[in-house]
Amino acid sequence: MDPILALLNAAELTAADAPPEWLLLVPAGRTFRGADGRRFRSPGAAAATEAQILTAIAQTNSQSQPDAVEMVTKADYQLMANRASTAEQQLAERDAADLRKQAEAVVDEAITDAKVAPASRDFYLNRATSAEEIEQLKSFLATAPKVVTGEAAAGAQPNDAGADRRTPEEIEVDRQLGVEPEGAPA
Repeated sequence: MDPILALLNAAELTAADAPPEWLLLVPAGRTFRGADGRRFRSPGAAAATEAQILTAIAQTNSQSQPDAVEMVTKADYQLMANRASTAEQQLAERDAADLRKQAEAVVDEAITDAKVAPASRDFYLNRATSAEEIEQLKSFLATAPKVVTGEAAAGAQPNDAGADRRTPEEIEVDRQLGVEPEGAPA
């Protein structure tokens, strides 16, 4: 009898039950009958010695009996994975909110310094979404000239509802011509 089959029988295993690494030790082309009666051919390598076979069996047996302390049930693993996923999502949301606050502070300071028009606030906020982009915006604004003057520098938004943007001279001309300002009640 083949020494491989003798060892498998001693371990109360059929060739079909044996781990694949054991079968690689069997000479190529050797035919086995599985526990279900099907026949299969060993992929095999060169013929193995009995010592190599025993070593392979011992390694597989030591690997197949994991320490119960290291084992986790699937339900516990799933619970742990869900908690980790939720924590990562909350952390990402918090980081995004912190970055948004930093960007708003930088852009609002630039508006106060008249380096950014108030109407451009959203433009700059949408382009400062990471720490690197915020730093780039800071370095740009540090060298940027003042671009806003007058009322806009004070933070007035263009097209403010009800705001009369006419000069006193324009108001007088409109009054003399009988022209009502745009948006005035009729």
